[in-house]
Amino acid sequence: MRIYIPATPFDLGQNKVTARVVHAVTKELLKVMPDEEAEIIEAVAFNAATDASVDLIPRLMEEEPDIHPRRVVISADVPDAWLEMGSGLPTALRLTRDVEWVRVACFHVDGWEAEEDVKKAPADDEAFERLTEEDLLWFDITERAGCAEELRATYRV
Repeated sequence: MRIYIPATPFDLGQNKVTARVVHAVTKELLKVMPDEEAEIIEAVAFNAATDASVDLIPRLMEEEPDIHPRRVVISADVPDAWLEMGSGLPTALRLTRDVEWVRVACFHVDGWEAEEDVKKAPADDEAFERLTEEDLLWFDITERAGCAEELRATYRV
C-alpha cells in the first residue's frame, strides 16, 4: 500500500523512517468519498500527511534548532500487514514497523520561502492557511542526501 508519512527534515537524515501515524487511501476514506476520482482521493491522503507534518515542527525546532523548518512528506510502499487502523481522520493508519529507504518512492519538501509560515503554523491559523495553498516540491529518493545536507539535517547511511 502507498503511504504518506508526515515528517521533518530531520527524518531525511536518518537511516530509516520510524514507525508513526501515516496517511493513505483507506477503506474509510473511500466510504467518505465514494464518487471521487482516484487522483482526488490520493490528494486528500497526501494533504493529510502534509498537514500532520506541521505538528512535528515545534519539537524539531526545540531539539534541532539549526535544521531548516520545512514540511516533509515521504511516500513509501509497504505491506498492508505493517499497518493498523488509526483514529481520527479517515486517512489515518498506524505504521507498526520502521521503513527502510529502499521502500520509499519519493519525498516532498517545502521550498525555502515557506520557512517562516512553517515556524508559525502550529500556533497561527493564518500561517497554516497560507501553507495549505502551497505545494511541496517533489524529490527523487536519490536526492535525499543532498536535500538533508541543504536543510542541515545530519545524514546517516
